[in-house]
Order: sequence, then C-alpha cells, then structure tokens
Amino acid sequence: MPDTIFQIPHSEPFPHNTLIVRGLKLTILSYNTTMKLNELNSNLIFIFPIVASLLKGDNIYLFLSISIFIGSSLYHYVKENKRGHLNVVRYIDIGTATASYLYMFYFVHTSVKSFQIILYVALAVTVLIFFIGKSKFGRERNIHSIFHILIGIVAGVIPLLS
Repeated sequence: MPDTIFQIPHSEPFPHNTLIVRGLKLTILSYNTTMKLNELNSNLIFIFPIVASLLKGDNIYLFLSISIFIGSSLYHYVKENKRGHLNVVRYIDIGTATASYLYMFYFVHTSVKSFQIILYVALAVTVLIFFIGKSKFGRERNIHSIFHILIGIVAGVIPLLS
C-alpha cells in the first residue's frame, strides 16, 4: 500500500511535521502562530482576576479588575501606537493600579484566612518586579510584560482563596 499524504492546502510554504503510522504518512502543516509577548497583549491575563472576582461575587474587586484591564490596556495601546494623550492615560493606569494594589492588600487582610503571608510576599515581589521592569535592564528584557503575567495570576488567586 503506498503512503498517503494528507496536506492542508495553503498558498504559503510552511515547515511541516510528518507522522507515519503503519504505512499511512500524515503530513501536518505547522502554522507559525507565535505572538511576541509585549506590554499590550500581556494585559489579557487581567481577565483571570475579573473571572475570579465574578465567581466570588466581590463587586469592588470586580470593578478594580475591570478598571485595571481597561486602564492598562489603554495606556499600553496609546504608548505603543504613539497617539492620544499619553500622560492622561498614564495617570489613569497609575491610579487604577494603585487602588487595585491597596485593595488587594486590604482584601487579603480581611477576607483570606490561609496563605496570607504568601500572598503578601507575592504582592510585594510583583511591586519589586514592576520597578525592575522600569529600569533599562528591565526594558531590554521585557520584564514589564512578565510583571503583567505575575500580577494577573496573583490578583486572580487572591479572591479564589477567600
């Protein structure tokens, strides 16, 4: 029995992987869907705290989670595309981030019974990573995007532990 080749037709050449099982040769085209992590798309992690606060029913946490998702995304969009009033949007981002951090510390203190110390340390470490990301070293290594990922995870875990 001759080998059978299955290919997804596409006009552009892509590298492919081949799987051979008992005389059946299957060629699967690999599409390069790699997206570079940047300060804008890393904001998608802020959907996690939104969902977590919805599940736990804390309206203030929900409001702040939505605010930081919108504020940070808007700031990084304006910064990346060099349009709009960057300073105004920056202050909105800083204001929502500050309010969110203060409320997360308060929320851990009042609503989380276990893992409080770990959450306090995690919040403090994310603040440190934020400032490292603002340095030349951090900008060269895209640390601010990693900060988004880490604080998004921490912010999402906090209401789930309440």
